[in-house]
Amino acid sequence: MAFEWKIVKDLNVIKESSYICLDPRGVQYTSPELATFLEKEIVKEGAKLTFIIGGPEGIPEQIRSGARHLISFSKQTFTHQIVRLILIEQLYRCLQIQKGTQYHK
Repeated sequence: MAFEWKIVKDLNVIKESSYICLDPRGVQYTSPELATFLEKEIVKEGAKLTFIIGGPEGIPEQIRSGARHLISFSKQTFTHQIVRLILIEQLYRCLQIQKGTQYHK
């Protein structure tokens, strides 16, 4: 599985695709629940998932309201750089859960 990072400032690009916002008001999943959720989303979206990470002011309401889902990793506030790291680790963890490896305990 390949990952691609993009910084998008054109809202029209975002509106043309289905996306998931990482937002403190979103649903909090356990790692196994997230793995199941993402597996279903990957099937629905043809192996392409787009995650939106907000900047210092968060995610604008017009973007958040158009999201397919809202996911929260925590109610705490993190920098967008740290959220990238958390996201990539959680994606890796989800893949390992799906494979049945010993990574997730």
